[in-house]
Amino acid sequence: MRVKRSLLVFGLLMATSARVLASQIVPMSIEQLADYSGEVIVGTVSSVASQWRENPRRIESEVTFEGVSFLKGERALPNKTLTLTVPGGTVGEFQMRVCCAPEFTVGDKWVLMLLPTYKTYPVVGIYRGALRVVEDGNGVERVYNAAKRSVTGIDASGHLVIEGQARQGAAEHLIAERGVHLIAASTREYAADEAIGFAEFVDRLAPVLAASRQHVMNQPAGTPVRPDLSPVALKPSPMARAAERGHDSPHRELPRPAQAKVDPRNDAPKKEVSR
Repeated sequence: MRVKRSLLVFGLLMATSARVLASQIVPMSIEQLADYSGEVIVGTVSSVASQWRENPRRIESEVTFEGVSFLKGERALPNKTLTLTVPGGTVGEFQMRVCCAPEFTVGDKWVLMLLPTYKTYPVVGIYRGALRVVEDGNGVERVYNAAKRSVTGIDASGHLVIEGQARQGAAEHLIAERGVHLIAASTREYAADEAIGFAEFVDRLAPVLAASRQHVMNQPAGTPVRPDLSPVALKPSPMARAAERGHDSPHRELPRPAQAKVDPRNDAPKKEVSR
């Protein structure tokens, strides 16, 4: 039996402080998601191919979507297919993934809000701009987030309403900000909220996308920006150059510490005590 080795890549800095951790899970409104998006696509995963990449050594996956349509942006696509290069994947016994990133499986339908270019992950907010579209038992397509929780609507502040999020968010706020000790009510059950229909969601999202910032792009959205890892010649320091010439190492004389003031009480002549 072979054990799969996993490599976890953090797209966000992790902190040990509960207060800092709580500040990192603030949701983004649909207006913010739309403004950061260069394109917003809808498509179904038709293939996922993972391979090793070099410089630096890493695993990347080519995720191909079919039946692609655009909710924001528009360009011609051969056979309505689009391929995204995403960090992470599985090659042999090795698996690498980006923390909190959506996991793409063949047959899944997605709404993806794509950054114009990216260095960490192509989707806005890594998981925030990735929404699943799943057909229910009655043939109605409904919207879920990347963690497969129901998106039940959009609130007055423009944030997606996620099933169970309000209860969880309140608990995290009380623990992190107020230091409250909570006792979990494990026996209490909550009814599952019905996810919003995909058609209704698109109708509500359309005017937000139309009013969002339009990016000037010379290439398709979701294009990775590769880091420049070319070697750079090291330059010797002034001390190293002086040592090579056989000279004394240049140095800057540090200022001497100020003389401590004498306590006049300790400097006064001592009186003899007669016995």
